[in-house]
Amino acid sequence: MICSMTAFARAEQAADAVRRYIDARLAGRQVPDVAVRLLRQGWQQVLYLTWLRQGEDSDTWRRYAKVVDALVWSVMPHRAPADLEKLRDLSPKVVRALEHGLESIQYDAGETRALLDDLLAVHDSLIKGLETERVAVPKAPEPEPPAPSALPDDHELVVRARRLRAGQWLEIGDGDDAQRAKLAANIRDGAKLVFINRRGIKVREYDAAGLAQALHDGEVKLIEDGALFDGGAARLVLLTSYRQRVPVVGPDGAYVRAGSVASARVLLKDLAGAALDAVHAHRRLGHWPAPGFAGHYSLAINEHVAGAYDLSPVDRAPLERILEATP
Repeated sequence: MICSMTAFARAEQAADAVRRYIDARLAGRQVPDVAVRLLRQGWQQVLYLTWLRQGEDSDTWRRYAKVVDALVWSVMPHRAPADLEKLRDLSPKVVRALEHGLESIQYDAGETRALLDDLLAVHDSLIKGLETERVAVPKAPEPEPPAPSALPDDHELVVRARRLRAGQWLEIGDGDDAQRAKLAANIRDGAKLVFINRRGIKVREYDAAGLAQALHDGEVKLIEDGALFDGGAARLVLLTSYRQRVPVVGPDGAYVRAGSVASARVLLKDLAGAALDAVHAHRRLGHWPAPGFAGHYSLAINEHVAGAYDLSPVDRAPLERILEATP
């Protein structure tokens, strides 16, 4: 536990140092939106991980920190011929440095390309003497303190939050905006619960009471083991299948709606049928059958996706009979 506390004290120190460094160079300026997105999203993570791995006295940190200054200078209005010539020379170097740094943390390749293309377009406009749209940059917000809780200390959700172990996944929000985070440290039995994203960046902090309240209000939910194959991973699997022209079958109805060709699924009527079978077995044998699979299944088919793979119309009936007969 002492190691966890030390590690996350250092993580908080790194996050604060990076936030202040970028804020000192952006806040109060008017710059193109792409510069804000590059620095406060992607590059902030590059600096954070560099600070943690190599320290603020390392050559890598100093090199990546200089990229911030170079980027900010490159998007400011320039009129003097010497400055425009400098921008022509600097632009490809800044882009290469940004690309290399973002690749080093495995930042989303598509997002990286889009950001860098937007940056090049800004540079091109400035070199031609054209105006570019700008946004006023406010100071980066301070981390929010844990929300107060109205739940008593002995409430089951408060007790459960205190007992969470590192590695527990949490889903924050719902729908397309939902974000998943992993518990990295439970310090002093729920006094501080630190959640990080898949890149190791801290995204949320609670105490046990605050997390319990968020669970109670439905703002977050705990993800059980086996439910970690989330929407992002699903989309990656399905997009890969399209590119390779290999149809995906399974694993459930949600995948079929998202782009899988077909899947077996258990509906309420199937569970009712399994329950009725169990009742008949109890009457016949005098005891309940052992736990097992439902034994009754329905078939979900995405006809549009099947057509995209040039598959002929699927006849459900024989496939459902096979499912019924398969253990």
